[in-house]
Amino acid sequence: MPVPASSGDPSQSSSLHRPPMDDTLDNRGQEEKQPVQKKASLLTRLWQKSGLNIGMLATMFKGALAPTIAIALYQSTSFADHYSTLGYLVAVMSILSFGIMPRAKFVQTMLFNIIGICIGFCITLLSIFCSVQARAHTSPPLSTGPKSSSGGPSPGASVAPYNSSASAVCAVWLFFNIYISNTLRASRPQLQFPVIMYSIFANVASTYAPQFATMAQGITFSRRLIEAFLTGFAIAIGVSFLVFPLTSRTVVLKTMTGYIKALSGALKAQSNYLQSLEDRNAFGYPPQLEDQARPGKEESPRPHDPEAFSLESTPEAKALKAAVAIVAEMYGKISGDLAFAKRETAYGKLDASDLSDLVKLMRQVMLPIIGMSSVADIFSRVAKRQGWCTHADDASERLGRPDEVKNMEKEQWSEIMRTLHHPFEVLTGWMNQGLQHVLFTLELEKNPTKQTNNAHSPDLEANGDAIEPGDKHFADVLSTKIDQFYEQRKVTLDTWCRQKGMDLQHQGPQHSGSGSGMAITDHQRHQRQLYLILYVSLPSKTKNYTRILLLPVF
Repeated sequence: MPVPASSGDPSQSSSLHRPPMDDTLDNRGQEEKQPVQKKASLLTRLWQKSGLNIGMLATMFKGALAPTIAIALYQSTSFADHYSTLGYLVAVMSILSFGIMPRAKFVQTMLFNIIGICIGFCITLLSIFCSVQARAHTSPPLSTGPKSSSGGPSPGASVAPYNSSASAVCAVWLFFNIYISNTLRASRPQLQFPVIMYSIFANVASTYAPQFATMAQGITFSRRLIEAFLTGFAIAIGVSFLVFPLTSRTVVLKTMTGYIKALSGALKAQSNYLQSLEDRNAFGYPPQLEDQARPGKEESPRPHDPEAFSLESTPEAKALKAAVAIVAEMYGKISGDLAFAKRETAYGKLDASDLSDLVKLMRQVMLPIIGMSSVADIFSRVAKRQGWCTHADDASERLGRPDEVKNMEKEQWSEIMRTLHHPFEVLTGWMNQGLQHVLFTLELEKNPTKQTNNAHSPDLEANGDAIEPGDKHFADVLSTKIDQFYEQRKVTLDTWCRQKGMDLQHQGPQHSGSGSGMAITDHQRHQRQLYLILYVSLPSKTKNYTRILLLPVF
């Protein structure tokens, strides 16, 4: 019987069969050296699970403070006697005034609210006048008719008996007010809250108007009604300006901070997606399901859902599209709040024109990032057309192409993506540092390096010539690194040409197989590969325009 090769060396044999005691001891020693993490307290875990933060709690407190003040005022006897049964409208108006809004938006909305209530006051007096005249022409005078009852809606506004003509006139006026106000709200969505308050004013006034026999009673009631509305507005104004004041400029700058961080997340998701394509199995039918779908295995039938194996459904592709969606959402918020931030008066380093220029630059950055999300769609379309997302037997029957050709194409794509890995990783790192430089330069975030230097006062020559985000000449360094990336893009194109048997230095094919005798299908397939490589590695300024040209090709 032949002796195994390992038995000739006793030390080697013993080392092969000896349990790794040294490694175990080393691991135990490392585990003992690691500090034991303390378990968070119950309050800390509940706080983290709730998803709340200090800003949200401040906003909740600010929104609840105004109606609380309005209701607490009822403890005063003079306040309760003055407003009587209309005092509840003070609390309602303090809520509908939305004192939690940023300052510019709140001031604009409040001006519209006051104008709308004043118009409602005038129309209410007109409707009361029409109601009083209808009562006067259809009922006997109060001296000979039934006496008026007390207990009116406000002091000095006693009510009279029911009159059908007065009620009909007020109903017509109420229909007119509601119809016109809702038509205006549909045409001008920014007037939504003023129209709501106007509708409340018209409803309350039209409900009590048929019970007034004289204009003096109607004027007294209307005055008390508008005082209740304006008191609620005054409480909301005081809370908005004095309790946790918030400017529209602060909202825009915070949203810009979130937008820049969302760009960094989108770059990371893009890098992860391109890195996932380095695996040959990423382009085709999942290998763990390939064996299950083989004929003869009745326990695990072949799936027939083509979307389940699409490149669009991979975790990396979903993460990329989700990150791009967050970027678009943040930009939409900035665009919506920009007009209010430019209108308000504020003290700061950026004026209205600077904010407009920043938003324009952010839009230019957003377009290439959104364009990168289409890479997943393009790869998915290529995979479906080549039959990579279906079972190997089905693809061979439908396209008439053997598995060897498919595997060769997948390997070519994997090699191309591997050549893009290092340049994109370096570029993504520098772009993230560029985004940090923007945050530090605009003072959207504090530079931790400068804070440390100011606290400890180290030697200024400690870092040497190293330029970090936030330094004065970092933009020049970033521009140089980007130019170096553009030079490295030639490696990817050289790799693709070498796969196809072409030499860029001689500007021609190395063999006749890639010349005019190439099949039409191979030529189209190579053309798609070249277009996609150029699209992925194109500069950001031209990428969005080539996206329109490349999508019909795929």
